[in-house]
Amino acid sequence: MTTHFRIKIFLLTVFLFHLGTAGCRKTKKPELEILVPASLARVAEELGTVFESNYRIAVHIREVEFSSLNCESEGGVHGDLLLCDHPDLGRVLTNQGCVSRSIPVCCTLPVVVLLKESRYQMQDIEEMPEHPELTLSVPKDSAVLRKIAESVLPEETRFVVDADFQMSPADFLRQSKTDALVTWEFLAENEKDDLQILRFPANFHAIPVETHVLTSCQNVQSCRLFIELLTSKTGTEIFKKHCFRVFSK
Repeated sequence: MTTHFRIKIFLLTVFLFHLGTAGCRKTKKPELEILVPASLARVAEELGTVFESNYRIAVHIREVEFSSLNCESEGGVHGDLLLCDHPDLGRVLTNQGCVSRSIPVCCTLPVVVLLKESRYQMQDIEEMPEHPELTLSVPKDSAVLRKIAESVLPEETRFVVDADFQMSPADFLRQSKTDALVTWEFLAENEKDDLQILRFPANFHAIPVETHVLTSCQNVQSCRLFIELLTSKTGTEIFKKHCFRVFSK
C-alpha cells in the first residue's frame, strides 16, 4: 500500500467521521408540545415532569385561550396534543380537521363557590333563588361553564363574565366585586378550607377531560407514550391528587 493511498484512506475516514458527528448534532431530540387551558396547567406540568423522567423526552406545556384555537384561522392550531376540559371545543376542532383522535382521561363537575366568610351562607345550590341580589362570576374563557350555569341556575341570577382561570377561586373572589363563582370541582376542592362549595343536582352529568391528538402532531410515538401515562395507574393517581374524578376500570 503506497503512502499516497494511505493518505487517501485517512482523509476519507476523517471526512466520514465529521459527516457522522454533524448528522448527530443536527438530529432533533424527541420532544412533545402540549396545549392546555390555564385550568389544567398544574396537572399537565406534573404529568409532564413524570413523563420527562420516565422517557427523557422534553415536554413543553403551552397555555392557550380556547377562543384563539381555530383550525380555519390564518395561524391554525400547532402542537402535538391538546388536554381539554371543554367538550364543545373538542367537537369543533374535530369537525375542522385539527384532531385525529380523542381519548377521555378523567372527568369533573361544575360547582358554585363562595368564600366561607361571605355574607351569604348556603348549604345547597337550591338556596340561591332566595338571594336574587347575589352576583355570580363565570370564567371568560369557558363557554361550557356559562352554558351549564345558565341552564341550571335561576333565571334572575346576575352573571358577570370576568373570572380568570389563572387565579385560584378563593383569590378571585377576594379581589373581585362578585359574591360567587362557577368553576370546576377540581379547582374548588384544592381550596375547600376557604370556600363554600355548592354542587349542582345529583343527576347532572360529569364533564369529560379529554386528550386530543392534533393533526399537526410531529411526534406520534411520543404522543402514544404520553397517552399511556395519562391512562396508567400513575396518571390516574396524579389526576386524583388534583381532585379530578377518574373512570372506574
